[in-house]
Amino acid sequence: MTRIENHSPREADRERELSSVAVDVLEQSKTLLTSLPDGLSFVKESVYVPKSNIAKHVRHIIDHYRLLFASRLETSHTENVAWVVDYDSRERNIAMETNKDVAIQEIERIQAIILNANIPLSTPVQLRALVSCASEEESEFESNYGRELWFCVHHTIHHHALIKAICIEHGIGIPDSFGLAPSTQKYYQKP
Repeated sequence: MTRIENHSPREADRERELSSVAVDVLEQSKTLLTSLPDGLSFVKESVYVPKSNIAKHVRHIIDHYRLLFASRLETSHTENVAWVVDYDSRERNIAMETNKDVAIQEIERIQAIILNANIPLSTPVQLRALVSCASEEESEFESNYGRELWFCVHHTIHHHALIKAICIEHGIGIPDSFGLAPSTQKYYQKP
């Protein structure tokens, strides 16, 4: 039995729903990248979102998912080893920031990890973060997989909103729903 099958039907449904939402929101990123008119659109700097472009936001989005799973994949076969997530240890200036095909491959890789994870939402996670630039000391917080996967989804939506602004600035067509949180979409659907 997988871990999801060991849980109540309701919890298993929640796990599948959140995993599906995460994969879907990443699919929006992938769809955008495949629809860009050229490679330049991917890396063209924004005037309104300084030192920013679509590529950097996509890399930043993928980094969060990658870092969520990195420690888990390293420690999954070791008992009594904490699952530590550190979103601050991101990589910058990598191929994903200049080559949209590499970015698409990374999105697909993360989607596959999510779909095959079978991790209970309640699985403990130790979050490590630098909470102040005035200090070198990192803080640690208790969390769980479900909360952190939802954080990655919500973080993706937030960066989709910034990507949307860049697309509008550069005259790139983008769906109205891109970059809108589920609660915002639900609000707009009210009669």
